[in-house]
Amino acid sequence: MDEIIYFELNNWFSGRDYPDAEPFNTWMGDDLHLKFEDYKWCKENKLCVIVNMIDMSVDFLIAAPKSWVMENCPDLLSDKTYTTTFISHGSEGEKKIEQEYDYKQFLCEPDENGIRGSRYAEYLVFPDNFYSPNNFGCRYYDEYEDRWFIPNEEGIFKIQIDTEGNIIGEIE
Repeated sequence: MDEIIYFELNNWFSGRDYPDAEPFNTWMGDDLHLKFEDYKWCKENKLCVIVNMIDMSVDFLIAAPKSWVMENCPDLLSDKTYTTTFISHGSEGEKKIEQEYDYKQFLCEPDENGIRGSRYAEYLVFPDNFYSPNNFGCRYYDEYEDRWFIPNEEGIFKIQIDTEGNIIGEIE
């Protein structure tokens, strides 16, 4: 089986929370159509995605075969960097700030507790053996209620599941 790569993206700021480059801008640039919330697309691409809300942003923990990463976003596995320009508005007026980032900063590395979010969702750990055909697609984790959901036919995360992916029921 192909090696599994784990990475985390967040839709808050292009350049800081996801690379300011393609295909990331296409995947993350439209808040109403975030690609990793598309259950069917994730399933077809054999991705296992955990969706989580952090403040007003959407965070994604993604498990993907290395071959998929190499085909779709190979810079994650390279030593490449990219530069993003931010505009700051302060008492001194408008100021442009250039910041350099490593693509590798988005990778999630295992620690003694398993594989967890590397940037924002450090408390969220991929369950053991999470990458499997049963988990292809995306699922939402509600940390306040400690519950998991998958989307219904309309794409709304309303179907509650257990940690093995078995359907418990649909919430109103």
